[in-house]
Amino acid sequence: MTEAPGIAAHRALPAGPRGIAARPCGAWLVLFAVGCGGPVRPPPVPPATPPPVVAASLGGALTDRPVVVETTSACTHARARCDLGTCTVELHNECELPILCELTVAASCGPGGNAPSAKATQRESVPVDTATTLDASVDCGAEPPRNTRLAGLRCR
Repeated sequence: MTEAPGIAAHRALPAGPRGIAARPCGAWLVLFAVGCGGPVRPPPVPPATPPPVVAASLGGALTDRPVVVETTSACTHARARCDLGTCTVELHNECELPILCELTVAASCGPGGNAPSAKATQRESVPVDTATTLDASVDCGAEPPRNTRLAGLRCR
């Protein structure tokens, strides 16, 4: 049995790099792969999110955005933000009854490790399915407040 003229010519072609036959289709495959390919880049990594903090020290604010804080009520949701001497809490009452919430803020007054501390409390009734804001500010007199923190949030 004799081979067709094209098959004999096909087998006579020398092998190229990595065993790819030097055939027109092999050449197109190599050109296509080189022309279309490029370095494979890994997917972008999202920036790390800093952990939420509920305290601020002299010289800077707590965060750029409010952080979620726990309340003593399962149907009340709150987000807080503290700055120098003041904490602000956004409350949303999803309970079936109005609730009474109490916000307590604490801070150190003046420089040094033995500085006196100050506290402030704010209470407010929150109607059913309503959002409200509570603010409490400490009074350190002539001294600047340091380490302002949310000392407590109770809703009942």
